[in-house]
Amino acid sequence: TFVPGIRNHPPYNAVWEAQYTKDLVSAEHQGDPNYPDQITDTHTLYCAAGMPHMMAGPWDYQFIVTPEATTIVVDKESRFIPTDGRKLPAADEMWPIIRGWSTGRWEGQTLVVETINVKEGLWGDFTPVKFSSQAKYVERIRSISNTMIENQVTITDPVALTKPWTWTKRYERRPAG
Repeated sequence: TFVPGIRNHPPYNAVWEAQYTKDLVSAEHQGDPNYPDQITDTHTLYCAAGMPHMMAGPWDYQFIVTPEATTIVVDKESRFIPTDGRKLPAADEMWPIIRGWSTGRWEGQTLVVETINVKEGLWGDFTPVKFSSQAKYVERIRSISNTMIENQVTITDPVALTKPWTWTKRYERRPAG
């Protein structure tokens, strides 16, 4: 969430910073384009949040872990992360999609997820944070207690950012029901 006076958005280059500032003013009147139901009063629509927005929200998360894959169920959508040793597809074998293309591997008790080719233009969180389709997302997901999972996300984007941007989200286990 944007807090005036506190820079909690990516270290954009001048072009992307100017667009972010412009979008921020516009967003105050339009709402989040990832969720059209917030910006229309005539239709109730749902559009998946995509990456990294889906991992930054205040929703319920369910992590389903097997040796071959981890699936993260978030609100009305899910994210499949193969951990069976496969590599990301070559650039000419994929196209930008809202969740991008992910693969994961285990480093001890930490799930390291690499995601590329996320569709450009969707918000990255609850402000109009955006990245180019050349952005790469590396997540380090680990249990930090019996009731807490931490997800450290580092985003590199040679088109939009002056340096990598890292943020951390924690998910707290709640009682069933």
